[in-house]
Amino acid sequence: MGLIRGIRAAWFRIREPRVLRVLYWFAYLIAFLVGVGTLLNPSDAIENAWGPWVAMSWAAFWALGGVAGMATCLTGWWQVERSAVGLILTGLGIYAVVLGVLAVLRGNSPSWIATVSLAVLLFIIRLVLIRGHDFEPRG
Repeated sequence: MGLIRGIRAAWFRIREPRVLRVLYWFAYLIAFLVGVGTLLNPSDAIENAWGPWVAMSWAAFWALGGVAGMATCLTGWWQVERSAVGLILTGLGIYAVVLGVLAVLRGNSPSWIATVSLAVLLFIIRLVLIRGHDFEPRG
């Protein structure tokens, strides 16, 4: 019973809308994990075409944004969370430019546009939800 009470207590410490905040926490976790994974093992195709710094740059933005987002999205520290979203969007922008150039040069499928666009929209929606205050309003 102690574990269930602990989980329930942690759940109720998260302010509404809890499910949405937890889903965004997982989005930040994915950004962090993909960023760290790319830092540890960058894509050979991109590294050979652009050099190691390009892949490492977007990966660093994703990893930093992911960890900052995970640390703040459940607590309501929106000023820092907006910075986290900005870092992730910067990384997505670099990634989109790299994939776009490679698609033109190599004739790759443009399906990457939908994937990057969906990720960008996810984080733009978060920016809209947390605009206007440095901290989540209480009460």
